[in-house]
Amino acid sequence: MLTLYMQQVLHYSALKTGVAYIGLTLTIVLFSGVHSAREPRRSALGAPRRAGAFERRADPLRSAPVHGHYFTDLFPAFLISGLGLALAFVSMSIAPWPACAQPRPASPPG
Repeated sequence: MLTLYMQQVLHYSALKTGVAYIGLTLTIVLFSGVHSAREPRRSALGAPRRAGAFERRADPLRSAPVHGHYFTDLFPAFLISGLGLALAFVSMSIAPWPACAQPRPASPPG
C-alpha cells in the first residue's frame, strides 16, 4: 500500500519509490547490528519482542496526508519502523538458541 501511495498520490516514479525505502533498509541494518551485539543469548527476549511490535504504531500510511512530503511525513515513520523491525528480527532469530543448547539423548539407529 505504501508503494502505491508514493506512486499514485505523491507521483513518484518506480525508481524514486525504490530509493525511498533505503532509509528503512539502512535503519534495519544499522539497528539490528547494534542490537545483536548488545543482546545476550538468553531466553528472556519478551521485552525486545514487545518493543519490536512498537513499529506497528509508526505505520507510515497512518500519518500520510494526501499532499504529503517524504522527509516530513514518511521518513520519520520509516526510522521508527526500522528500529522496531530490527528489534523484532534480532529477537526472533535469537529466541531458538537456548533450545538448541540443550543436549539431546542419542537415539538408537534404525
